[in-house]
Amino acid sequence: MQQAPASRRYAPVAVIAVGLLVAGVLPGGTGLPLIGDLAGGETVLLGIGLDAWLHAAGYATLAATLARARLGDQPTGRALVVVIAAATGYGLTIELLQVPLATRIFALSDIVANAIGATLGTVAWLSRPGR
Repeated sequence: MQQAPASRRYAPVAVIAVGLLVAGVLPGGTGLPLIGDLAGGETVLLGIGLDAWLHAAGYATLAATLARARLGDQPTGRALVVVIAAATGYGLTIELLQVPLATRIFALSDIVANAIGATLGTVAWLSRPGR
């Protein structure tokens, strides 16, 4: 089967990347109150804060979408590592953009959550049914 043009393959990656950028640099992130905010404390799931889960989910989505756009049906180990590194590096870049912002903070825990999410998203893409 012929692969779609790059502009069509990478459009979803760009949309997700812009969404992560907006959520990462605007005051208050998405601007949506989290459950913990409404209840007066941090929301925790399985001992992990909701913020970390949201980071992991966002970067899992970015990595899986990037893997689909970049790797096609013949992924190599090196290419999978590049996808994980690219998604994680993008998250690091957004964290660095937060340093001068008064309403945001640089957090190593966010980078770790991004890397875990990127790894899980790539593995999920690689493990998809019908591959």
